[in-house]
Amino acid sequence: MVEKGLDEKIDLKPRNINFSVNGMPEKIFADWNSSCIENYGDCRWVKMFSDHQKAKQFDEMLALYSRALTEIDEVKEALEVLSKEISQLKSEKGMSGVQTLGGVARES
Repeated sequence: MVEKGLDEKIDLKPRNINFSVNGMPEKIFADWNSSCIENYGDCRWVKMFSDHQKAKQFDEMLALYSRALTEIDEVKEALEVLSKEISQLKSEKGMSGVQTLGGVARES
């Protein structure tokens, strides 16, 4: 046993866990099992662990993608507001160009 913290111990002895899977369509199991044999040396627990890790990473990727889309929308909205403000300032000053230190640079 290895101590974890002051009062918690971790048992490092390997244990086997058995469980049955019911209701899985035969065609889907055959596909999963074929992948297990070809890619994981027919070691089901390694295949399950790998599938679980990939599913967690996929969920994290979707969350990042969703956040990126939200941030892109926020930036687009901010750019639209700035563009409207610039147009309004130009019309208020009667400018068709950009004001510089040397004068007005006309837009083409």
